[in-house]
Amino acid sequence: MPKQQIAEMTKDAALNDRRDLIVSAATRCFVAKGFHQTGIRDIAAEAGISLGNLYNHFQNKDALIAEIARMDAEALQEILESLQEIADPSQALARFLDCYLDYSLWPENVALTVEITAEAFRNRDVAKAFTVNRGVVTKAVSDILKKGIKAGVFDAALNTDEVSEFILDAVEGVALRLAFRGRPDARLPRETLHAMVSRALRCQV
Repeated sequence: MPKQQIAEMTKDAALNDRRDLIVSAATRCFVAKGFHQTGIRDIAAEAGISLGNLYNHFQNKDALIAEIARMDAEALQEILESLQEIADPSQALARFLDCYLDYSLWPENVALTVEITAEAFRNRDVAKAFTVNRGVVTKAVSDILKKGIKAGVFDAALNTDEVSEFILDAVEGVALRLAFRGRPDARLPRETLHAMVSRALRCQV
């Protein structure tokens, strides 16, 4: 491999590492202070870099929030791709419930969910970025439900788009409740979530 190419790859890796450092620092600040109260100087100080260095990578706080939304989209896409190998819609939905609950239970995700919801009322750009991500997940769940209806395992009377929204609401609600109560053991809530969703979707005979 030519030396110039190696040098360019090394430079790109260093730039990516620096961006990751800044995003991690921003996430910690957002969790600790909230989007609204966090300043760009706070993020630079948390990352241990100069303000000018930070601006070389992100022009403002909104650009950092957009990057967090992009990373969120990547993580969610990994969950959705893991469902594609499951042919049975009931099993696919059960896998989704587990994966999405695990994802929602990450401490940073719990805190960011609260902050994103609050900031979305003040900043429509924030709302748009994360609403797109949620829409992708909702559609994937809706597709699973439609497949289940076609297979005769889910109730054909279901409005799959609306039910998908309710399923995401339920999972996120469980994660928030556990976080607020400081309960690390999610076994019983997880089992209850599975049972309630299964009963609600069951094909009526």
